[in-house]
Amino acid sequence: MRVADKIEAVFWDIDNTLIDSAAVLDRARNSAVLAMIHNGLPVKGVVDGLCRLNMLSGYFNPTWYSSLLALLCIECGIRDGEERERLISSGVKAYRTELETIQMLPGAKETIERLKAAGLRLGVISNCLAHIQMSNLSKVGLLDYFDSNLLLISSSAVDHSQTYQQDRRDFGGLLAYYEGASLYRTEKPWLTMFKEAVNRTGRSPQELLFVGDMLTDVIGANVAGFTSVLLRSFDRDKTTERRTTGLNLERPDYVINRVSELLQIIGLEPVGE
Repeated sequence: MRVADKIEAVFWDIDNTLIDSAAVLDRARNSAVLAMIHNGLPVKGVVDGLCRLNMLSGYFNPTWYSSLLALLCIECGIRDGEERERLISSGVKAYRTELETIQMLPGAKETIERLKAAGLRLGVISNCLAHIQMSNLSKVGLLDYFDSNLLLISSSAVDHSQTYQQDRRDFGGLLAYYEGASLYRTEKPWLTMFKEAVNRTGRSPQELLFVGDMLTDVIGANVAGFTSVLLRSFDRDKTTERRTTGLNLERPDYVINRVSELLQIIGLEPVGE
């Protein structure tokens, strides 16, 4: 196991690592379905509506939530275009309103402040749409703590020219298992953003640390040579254990249960929460 005593920069995943994304998304979906029911969506109740919505999401995995709500209307027999648009509009409005209540995880700001005060550079490696992640970091008051050139978000912030064959060499036999992990080679666990982090910091991978809450985070960091830290949150530790195949590259260097526990790994005094 690598010892994180010479870390020069810390990179973070965002969703469910710094920001309480799972909770706000649950509330937003619930609010969307409830608003549509109040406007005439013919389901038995919120639970019924959410169950149908989740099943449709699994089948279609649409990029935009309005598309998913349109599918829900069709599933419930709403064929009239105007009626469908009215219901979708009510759901989208409620969904977006709830998203504005997003919050950071306990101890996140204090930990970020302590790392920044200690002279560590701070960055992001995230799989998401850039404008969403930048907005979320701004809403919770964390954006200004990060180096502007270290905000690596898969939809916009990296060079897409890395070849598929190079990725095959980087991953070796592991590629077969994770072939379907991402439609875009810039996303974790692919190495594009990790390599870009090395380039932009001018540091060796051994001087960089990455914190995330998913196996894709751990694998990408491990293959890239970063110190990997897995944050267990929202009972994701149980999910992670079920998904683990037993590969060494799925094993993080460190496991933490709270964001603030990272400070001890770095060698800093813990903060109160």
